Order: sequence, then C-alpha cells, then structure tokens
Amino acid sequence: MELININGIDYLIKREGCTAKNPYATVHKNIIFIRIPINLQREEGFRIFCELKKRMIAKIKKSPARFKEKKNIEFHDSDRINLWGKNFIVSVKQGNGRGSYAHCKDEGEYKKICISLANSLNEEDKKRHVSNLTRRVISKILLPSIMQYTGKINKEHFQVDVKKVFIKDHCSKWGSCSEKGNINLNFLLLFAPKEIFDYVVIHELAHMKVKNHSKEFWSIVQKVMPDYKEKIRWLKENGNILSQISAKISIKN
Repeated sequence: MELININGIDYLIKREGCTAKNPYATVHKNIIFIRIPINLQREEGFRIFCELKKRMIAKIKKSPARFKEKKNIEFHDSDRINLWGKNFIVSVKQGNGRGSYAHCKDEGEYKKICISLANSLNEEDKKRHVSNLTRRVISKILLPSIMQYTGKINKEHFQVDVKKVFIKDHCSKWGSCSEKGNINLNFLLLFAPKEIFDYVVIHELAHMKVKNHSKEFWSIVQKVMPDYKEKIRWLKENGNILSQISAKISIKN
C-alpha cells in the first residue's frame, strides 16, 4: 500500500487481485482501490497498476468534488418526508436502556419512524443515531419498490442477472455493482429527480455487461438513455446539494 497526497488530502493506494477480465480502479473513503486480474503476468500487472494509478491521480486532481465523500442527509424529530409515494414522520424519545433502536408503524397516512435513544448518548451522538436509524428504516421500507423498479428497467433493456439491490447509507459513489451481481445505490439518490435515479441504475446495469468505461459501455448507456450526458452534468453540478435538502421538504419521485 502507498500513501499519497492529492489536493491536500491523503489517499491510500491499495492494489488487489480480482477475477474480473479487465483491470479497474475505484475510490472509496480516501482509498484508491486498483484491482488487477489475477491471471495476468507479474510484469504486465505492474505496468497496468502504474497506469491506472497515474490515471486515477489525474482524475482526482482534475475533479476533486467528484471523489469527495458525500455527506448524508440529516434527520430530526418531527421531520416529515415524502419519498417514492410513501409518507414518513420521525418521532424521537429518550429511552431507558443502553442501546438505540427504531421501528416503524402505520399512523394514518404516515409511516411513523419511532426512535428510542440510549440514555448514555451526548447531544452529538443523539443527532447521529437519529439520522442513521431514520435512513435505515426508510431504506428497508423502500427497498422492495426500488428492487421492483430496477428489475423493470433491467427487463426492458438489459436482461442481466441481478442478484440483489442495496441502498447504501454512506457511499462515495452514486452507485456500484459487484462481481456477484449486486447493485449498490447511494441513499441520497432517493432525493434526486427520477431521471437522475434512472441514469445511475442504467449505468450500473450497463456495467453488468461491460465492466469498464469503454466506447462499448457508453454506447449501451446511450442506447437506453440518449441524453445521459445531461444526467452526468446534473450530478456534477447538483449532487452535493442533495445532502443539504431539508427532510421537512416533501419530495415526490
């Protein structure tokens, strides 16, 4: 492993072997992962590693905001949220135990997220627990709809084997896919316009066919979404404001 400073931020460069056909690099929480196929000759693998490292450093220098860890949305007591056709209301109370937990129950038109906080928490930890538990409950409730929606796009345009879909609480990327056939989506995308959410899903489904960002990959994306470049531009210009959205604003997708 190697530590390098880029734009005043320390990044750890970590090389890993992979079973994929093509080498690739990703960035997560200030770690640059460079994955090299295990079947490559040592000299060739090292050459590709150096090339990918140089390329990733140049990308981070050119677009630092793109690789900055995204802050998640904070939630508070009495917040009301409308997402994917469901209404949520957050209710926080001080518990008597050492642990914090949350459950959801139907209350009229709302799904009430009931949060009980551990009695030993300071004010900062209380805020963090409320936000974390709220995001997890919302993700769990919306996941079936997200999976169904993703499956619909997949069936119409890709017909690839998607095992599972996950909504990630903290994610430096908008989306990612694994060799096991899983798709990970950033929680913040739930607050993005529908066409932006669609683009990220299409992007990851296209990666199920082509792992890299070659011309072949972008050709697949363009075939499904001809104006995909506008969506990329929107994310670059507006992605950071998603974490600043007030949970009290009713957002409909």
